[in-house]
Parts: sequence; C-alpha cells; structure tokens
Amino acid sequence: MGRINFNRKSLSFRLWIYFAGFAMLLMAILWFLQIFFLNTYYQDMKIRDTARVAATIESKFGSEGFIDVIVDLSITNDIYIHIETFDGSIIFSPATEERHRPSYAYVQDMQAVRTMLQNSNEQSVSIVLPEPRTDTNILAYASFLNQSHNPFDRVILYIFSPLYPVSSTVSILSTQLAYVTVISLLLAFALSYFLSRRLTLPKDLMANVSHDLRTPLTMVKSYAEMIRDISGDVPEKRNAHLNVIIEEADRLNLLVSDMLTLSGIQSGAVPLEKSNWNIKEVIESILGAYSLHKENQGYTFFLSCDDGISVNADQAKIKQVLSNLINNAVKYCGEDKHISITVKAGNNKVRCEVADNGQGIPQNEIGQIWDRYYKGGATEGTGLGLAIVKEILTLHNAKFGVTSEPGRGSTFWFEL
Repeated sequence: MGRINFNRKSLSFRLWIYFAGFAMLLMAILWFLQIFFLNTYYQDMKIRDTARVAATIESKFGSEGFIDVIVDLSITNDIYIHIETFDGSIIFSPATEERHRPSYAYVQDMQAVRTMLQNSNEQSVSIVLPEPRTDTNILAYASFLNQSHNPFDRVILYIFSPLYPVSSTVSILSTQLAYVTVISLLLAFALSYFLSRRLTLPKDLMANVSHDLRTPLTMVKSYAEMIRDISGDVPEKRNAHLNVIIEEADRLNLLVSDMLTLSGIQSGAVPLEKSNWNIKEVIESILGAYSLHKENQGYTFFLSCDDGISVNADQAKIKQVLSNLINNAVKYCGEDKHISITVKAGNNKVRCEVADNGQGIPQNEIGQIWDRYYKGGATEGTGLGLAIVKEILTLHNAKFGVTSEPGRGSTFWFEL
C-alpha cells in the first residue's frame, strides 16, 4: 500500500476533504431532521393516520358490522371515536363502555372542532388542542360521513387522538444517532480516502511522469540546436550529440511504452492468455539479453531451477514480470553485481525469487515500492516497473512480496 499523503495542496487531499465534508453535512442534516423536526413530523403522521381511519369508517358507514369496525379501529389505533347526527343524536360513543372510556372528557373539544367544521367549506377539519389534565396535546378531527343537502340529516364523525410527548423518544434517538454518527463518519472518512486516492492516482501519475517527459524532450531539443548551430560540421561532436538524442529518445520510448502497458492492464483492455510453459526456458531467454552486462560490466547471474518446471499463466506477461524484476535487481545490486534467480516447485505452487546483494530498501519505504512512479532514489528507469509487476500478478491472483534489509539486499518473490 502507498503511504498516506497529507499534503494539503494535493488533489487527493482536497477530494478527501470534500467527500468527508459531504458525509458530515449529511449527518448534520439527519440530526437536525430527527431531533428538531421530530415533533412536527409526529403530528403530521398522526393527522395522516387519523384521516386514513376516517376514510375507512366512511367506507363502512351503514354496512353490516359497522360498529365492530369502529371498535376495532379505536383499540388498534388508540383513538376515541364518536359519531352523532347534526342534532346531537348519538350513533356511536364508546364513552359508556368501561374498556373504551377515556381518561379525559372530549365534550368541550367536540364543540370546538364542530364549530370549525360548520364554518368551513371542507369535508373535514383537524386541530391540535391542549389537554391541561395530562399536560399533553390532543388531535381533534371531525368530518361529515354523508353528503346530505339537508344539514340536519348530516352525520358527524369525531376522532380524538392523544399526542404523546416525544422528549423520551428524542433522547433515545440521540443516543442511537451518536453511535450511528461515529460509525458512519469513520466509514465515510475511510471510503472517501480510498475514492480520492483512486480518482487522483491517474492525475498524480501524469503530474509525475510529465517531469520525466519534459527532461528528455528538453535534451533532444537542446542537442538538436547544438548540432544545427555548432557541431554540424564537426563529425566527433556531431556524433556525440546525436548519441545523446538517441539515448533520450529511447528513454521517451520506454516511458511511453510502460505507461501504455500499465494503462492497458488496469483498464482490462489486455486479457490474460494462459497456457502451460517451461519457466526455466523463459528465464534463460531473458538472461540471454544481459550478455553484454556479463562481458563488459562484470555482472553475474545465477539461476537455480530444475528442468521441467511448468506453470499455467500468461507467458508474455509473466516474462515481463521477470524482466522487470531482473532489471530492477541489476540497477540496485550494488558493487558485487551478483543477481540470483531461484525457482522452487511444491504444493501445486511455483515460487520464483529474484535476489540482489545491494543497498536494500529502508523499512519506511517498503510499502511504497509498488506505487506508480516510485524510484527509490534511482535516476534511471521510468518508475513504473514494479507497478506493472504488481498489476500483472494481481491479474493472475498471484501472491507476491519482497523481503529486504538495508545494506544486505532485497529479494522479490511471487507464486504461480
């Protein structure tokens, strides 16, 4: 994993702050709605429920079993229902029954809500009234159950529903919300960091690679101008300058090639083409390209691999993994210039190790080596080699890693 970057000017840090801030805003809105608007929401819900009960009563009015329906609704919804004609004749009132008798009288409330209904052009009205005896409020509802043109033939439905205090509910919700907020914010911070890293890695890569692109391009331009203005007629100087241009062009070509390879693997545009093949033969073909290193620069390569070890993998991609690891060992092998490649088979696994005796990797940098554009102090290379290794091995679902000790070298390994 890469190290956490807390550079406040970086794009990833700013995106992380934006994501985290958005999560905190959502939690603040949740708190505000649940705590400060709970009482209002509770009253609106009771009004809707009362209207629903009234609609049920109206649909059953005059039918068989009408009284049973009303009794069931009053018990189920904890409400007081009273039905009477316009002149006061009672059709239904549970007040005379002990099990339905309310703890407070609704006579005064009936008169208030009836007056509102008579003065209104609506089919129904509702009002919240205080109840001094219980220090609570009551939702009083009234509606006409029939549409008779003669007012005195109309039947009035009264429904009274107590509005219980929500302070205890608010206290419970506050405790629950505290836990929910902590858990949600921790998850939001972690997720926002992950997303910000994922979204900004391509941008960070381009920002880093642009530096390496600019350097060889500047060199090519400068030496081309020198050939044009100074060394064009001097063969030795001209050839030296042309060699620099060729080397810098090769650097550009390698960088672009690595960028395209990494992009293709990550986008899934390069599918795996697995087959069975001899890993020793492939490693020997790779080492053959280092013959000049052996002859002119004194490098030694030691391969320990039994004949006939076969793996099932994408040969071209694993060959690139091996090439990158061997090339990485060549760059960091130190003064002894000795690189060893060991292949072991067992338990249906083939383990490949590439080791050097070089400078090693500091412990605080171990987690960064697989990052794109990590060079570990090297001036050569594109910094994309180990990132490509990681992507290819991840694509194969292969285990991989590195063991290293500063001053004693590093061993990179993977299993197929």
